[in-house]
Amino acid sequence: MNSELPYNFERALHLAAQGDGARVRGWMAAVDAGRPLPLEEDALRWLRARLLVGAASNERTLERIRRTWDEHGYAVDPHTAVGLEVAHALRASPDGPLATGGSTLRDSESIAPLVTVCLATAHPCKFEEAVTRALGERWWAEEMMAAEGEDGEQVPPMRMPARARRLASMAEETCPPLRAGEDWTTRLRAVIERTAERAASGAAANPGADES
Repeated sequence: MNSELPYNFERALHLAAQGDGARVRGWMAAVDAGRPLPLEEDALRWLRARLLVGAASNERTLERIRRTWDEHGYAVDPHTAVGLEVAHALRASPDGPLATGGSTLRDSESIAPLVTVCLATAHPCKFEEAVTRALGERWWAEEMMAAEGEDGEQVPPMRMPARARRLASMAEETCPPLRAGEDWTTRLRAVIERTAERAASGAAANPGADES
């Protein structure tokens, strides 16, 4: 699962076009212009033979975060939760391709049952609002943001890395609107440098904080 127009989409088109860059450029030009994607039949066949798609509402995504934590003690970010939810839905459907051995993905139905592997896309610490909606503010404080315990104390498995906790505790850096023609990379670099300096100052004040 990714953003509305992820890089992976263009990569998939590249594979579907058998590496024909001119075709991919034509397709992406249509997408960038807001026009329907003019995929030819051979590219559609290639994609349909290899990809399955699905969607999950915000409510189902939050519920999947809760269920994954309750059943497995593992916290997932909302992007990963969408992938898990869609995979569960496809497998649970009596006529779904994952429940029937993936016959839409393979020439033979003998490959059953399929093992589904979900690759987590991010650490849940990047998504405080969604994770706290799913698991609660107390969970966030106790499992994600708590400081290191004493020697021998069990460390919660999903605890946010120390450097990420420091960044999360810092004041947000807000950029004023860019003017037409202004170099956004220069502005972004300045923000990153200021943030890095503050993070370095915090590390100097708390030596050893990055060892976790």
